[in-house]
Order: sequence, then structure tokens, then C-alpha cells
Amino acid sequence: MTNVPIERDLAQWLSNVDDSLHSKFAKVGLCPPRGSTLLVPFIKAYVASRTDVKPATKEVWRQGEKGMVDFLGANAALRDVTPGDADRYKLHMIGSKLDKATSFL
Repeated sequence: MTNVPIERDLAQWLSNVDDSLHSKFAKVGLCPPRGSTLLVPFIKAYVASRTDVKPATKEVWRQGEKGMVDFLGANAALRDVTPGDADRYKLHMIGSKLDKATSFL
């Protein structure tokens, strides 16, 4: 409301509150609302935004999206995906003997 950034400790705490409480804060203007937190819309928006790559590259990435969704689940929350999840997915893809480009990482 005062257009001043919040302190680091408060920002960290706010990033860890559940969506219900966060939305209450956002509703009264204490913080900005959270955007889409699901993995699938994030990946789709990212692929669509990449106007610098060829359509064939985007198709490979879409295949990687399917693999990630199959591995992490269709309702995976983006904020819950950890670097460890990414490492496990990469190992899963290597174990499946699929091309590196298919892994989307």
C-alpha cells in the first residue's frame, strides 16, 4: 500500500503460508495475489512465450512436458517442485533411455 518492498524475513514467511491465508492477505491489498501455481499452465505458457525457437523444438518440449506431468502428476504445484524432483525426473528419463532433449531440463 505504501509502495515499499517488504523485508526479507516477512517475504520468506509470506512465501510459506498456505494459499487460503495468502489469498486473504491479497484480498485486502497486503500482498499481490499468487499466480497459477500448477506445473502444466506454467510449462504451456513458457513454451508459448518462446518465439525464438522453431516449431519442432516446441514439439520436443511438449513431449518433455508430458513426461514431467506423467512423473510429477497433473496437479503438481509449481512451488512444490524441488531441485531434487528435477534430478529424479532426469534420472528417470536417463533410465528410460530417452534422448536428453526429451527431458525438458
